Order: sequence, then C-alpha cells, then structure tokens
Amino acid sequence: MVEIPCPWGCYRPQSLSCKNMFRAFPFTSRTTFFIQAIHAVLVLVCCQLAGAQSARAVKSAQDVVENFAVDQHLYVKGDVGVAPQQLADLESWLATNAPHWTVVLLEHAGNEFYIAQDGRSFNGMDAVEYALGHGLANRSPFGTLEHPETGETDAAVFVLFLRERKFSYYGSDAQDRRGLGESRWVGELDRNARSAMQNGGRIIDAVKNTVTDINRRLQAAIEEEQRQAAARQ
Repeated sequence: MVEIPCPWGCYRPQSLSCKNMFRAFPFTSRTTFFIQAIHAVLVLVCCQLAGAQSARAVKSAQDVVENFAVDQHLYVKGDVGVAPQQLADLESWLATNAPHWTVVLLEHAGNEFYIAQDGRSFNGMDAVEYALGHGLANRSPFGTLEHPETGETDAAVFVLFLRERKFSYYGSDAQDRRGLGESRWVGELDRNARSAMQNGGRIIDAVKNTVTDINRRLQAAIEEEQRQAAARQ
C-alpha cells in the first residue's frame, strides 16, 4: 500500500486518504442536496479521524504551541526517517497509553525562533525548548491536563532533535513532586531514549520506552502514597 501525506498535514495510507474520499463520491448533474450533505459529513469524519490517528506535520515548535490539541499527541518537523504508518501507529499508541503526553520529533532545530511573553527571543534549540517547556503550558490547554487520581497537573513533553542528537523532557507538578522532573532527566530518565538511539537509531522505541518508564515510576509513587495514607487511617 502506498502511503501519502494528506493535504492537511496528516499521514494516512493512500486507500484511506482524505483525497481519495473526495474521489469516491463524485458529483453529477443529478446529485441531490441530500447526497451532497452526506458527502460533506463523510469528508469531515474522514479528516477528523485522520487528524486524531496520525502524526501532525509542523514547521516549528511555535506551530505546536499554536495548534496544540488534547487529542493530538505526536508532532513531526521535517523528515525524521520514520515511515508514515509507523508514525500513525505511534500516535495511536500514545492516545491509548499516554494521553497526557506530547511528543515532538524534529529533523533539526534550524530556523527555529520563539518570542516569550516577557519579550525575550530565542533561536535554534533554545527556541524549541522554551516554546515546549514554557509556552506550551502557558498558551495552550496542555497546562490544564490533570492526573485522574491526584488532581495534579501531569502533562509531559518528550522532544527529540535528530540532527543535533539531543533529547529534552518536561513534566508537570505530578512528576516534579515525585522526583521525575526535568532535573532528573539527564543521566537518569533519559537512559531509555539514549539506549534506543545508540543501538540502531530506534526512534519509536526511544519514545515508547521513555514514556512507559516515566509513567510506570509515577504510578508506582502514587500508589505507594495511597498505601501509606490508608495505613495511617
């Protein structure tokens, strides 16, 4: 099956692309208003499903901030060497296993530029890290995502710079309060990502193993707190 990018920036197999959906319902001179309405609804549903199940192509980290959606988890800038279907599968995996995570894969940080709310400007990787580490939480619904058991904010970001060979990570209150914040990233929480990339450049594994490990540690810490609270009662 040939895979092509949808005109809206999503990645879908050709047989399911929005473009082919248009072709599947050609209009004729005898087309009724009812059929036209059904066609419009089907196209809308197709595009919504594609957006919900596919990686979103972006031009910069600022695009992520401006177009963030709680049901979109994977954003890709440039060519990171991963097949479109694999990216779509990763988006689906994140939606199921890590709905409060945002993953951004960048071919490079070139041409990145970001202006903070206080007027400071950033370039390159600094621009990406500030946009996703600060701007995303302050300028989008990302900062409102909460852990269902504790009510703490728990949204997290994983960033991979392919050309620069660098990773970044940002957690929220739930992670920070349990020793799983940015201060523990280098040399500890980044081990899974580094291992996957150093052993075959396995980007998908770098994402999945990192997310799984941090989520597992977070849930274990919360469950331990709950056991201790129950024991004191």
